[in-house]
Amino acid sequence: MLRDVQTRFGGRSANYLIAVAWPLTHMGVLLIIYSLAGRAAPIGQSAPLFFATGLVPFVLFNYPSRQMMMALMVNAPLLNFPIVTTTDVLLSRAVLETVTGFAVVLIFAAIMYGLGVDIMPRYPETAVTALGATLFLSISVGIVNSVIQIFVRVWMIIYILVMILTYLASGIIFVPEYLPERARNVLTWNPLLQVVEWFRSAYYEGYGQRTLDKQYVLVTAAVLLAAGLTAERFTRRHASFA
Repeated sequence: MLRDVQTRFGGRSANYLIAVAWPLTHMGVLLIIYSLAGRAAPIGQSAPLFFATGLVPFVLFNYPSRQMMMALMVNAPLLNFPIVTTTDVLLSRAVLETVTGFAVVLIFAAIMYGLGVDIMPRYPETAVTALGATLFLSISVGIVNSVIQIFVRVWMIIYILVMILTYLASGIIFVPEYLPERARNVLTWNPLLQVVEWFRSAYYEGYGQRTLDKQYVLVTAAVLLAAGLTAERFTRRHASFA
């Protein structure tokens, strides 16, 4: 983990703060844009709170899943040691991204509270489990991405483009329940929309009753994790990190 931190941020552990600053800046810029646009919240009284409850799960999914993708490529020299396996590299990156993710959420919550936004959820246990499920899904997708990245070097670019489209379809700036039934039923297959709904249900009473499926999120994450680890095992001896 320590080597991972130093490798990613120019050989200095202190530069790890960049990993926290980037997602915070991402959320801050988007909130400023929404505020300047004068967009009202489609539900609740606080527009910053509504948009924040959509941005937090999205960023908590987006950044770890992308950083997990590069774990094997960046730490390839470690694999020259027989005792180190690709599973070790993925596990250390997963732990690092989990710690980073929760640090980002806590700092963002503190900033929002300092700005006068009541960020405390109505159901704290629901908020925590939603964030945990988001990280579980993110790491699972990241492991699958890391295997694909070995063989498809342009996968990072493709994935970023996919995430841009996913952002627009994840219920971050709208309430899925207000959409026509046909459109709503299609969007509910998006697991990222599900974690946004899950997190928002901790803040708004009765939110997501027609769209939220927690079991779907957990099953999807578990299947992706199993698929990613299985693919990593079968491709371990044939992968090229050059």
